[in-house]
Amino acid sequence: MVTVIRELPKKAGTARIIWDEAQPRRDNSDIYLPLEDGGVYLPLLKDQQFLFKFEDIRNRHTKSYWFGGTDEEPFLVQIEDKAFGAYLKGGEELFYRALKPQGIRFLEDLLKSPSQRQGDIFAVPLGKRKDIDLHRTLWQVLRLNEDDPKSLERIEDYNLFDTRHTITGFGYSMPRYFIRGMPAEIATGIIRAPDHRDLKLNEENIYFLAQTNYLVNPKLAD
Repeated sequence: MVTVIRELPKKAGTARIIWDEAQPRRDNSDIYLPLEDGGVYLPLLKDQQFLFKFEDIRNRHTKSYWFGGTDEEPFLVQIEDKAFGAYLKGGEELFYRALKPQGIRFLEDLLKSPSQRQGDIFAVPLGKRKDIDLHRTLWQVLRLNEDDPKSLERIEDYNLFDTRHTITGFGYSMPRYFIRGMPAEIATGIIRAPDHRDLKLNEENIYFLAQTNYLVNPKLAD
């Protein structure tokens, strides 16, 4: 189905959209989008969010792709063309599924347990935090280290994936790698980040944490 937009959108959730000739950017609740020929704006979630394709005619028609609008607060992130292509192929459902990390989707299906999310960080419970046998299994399956884990370490304001998200609780305080070399963490506790409510994970459990797929600048994501 082709969506015909009769006039330029002015809002996406609580975010105000300002159309000008600059590069895409966000300033607090204002999202600036270039008004250029070749731009494509696709509304998502009943106009709460959007996808935007920008073709910079001043830079050899360089194309970039953006995902923005309102989650808990306004946000704008640059995404890879594969994410935009997922929408073109299967609409909103396939787009949002494509953003979810492969490891999270795999574990949700395997354990029949839904994930929790804070912005671009996903968490899925693996089992009880004090279950040493579980940790030994994880150590072997995920090949986290040559040594068997004895216990989790206490962590305080530990940065997840070098982003603005921090966790205080228990975890293995080194980045891990799971499916296709994507970084992951195994931890539990309270995750905090600007513009987001605290995500309080059940400290009786241990969680697999991963970041959204297809972010061009993962460390700078909103």
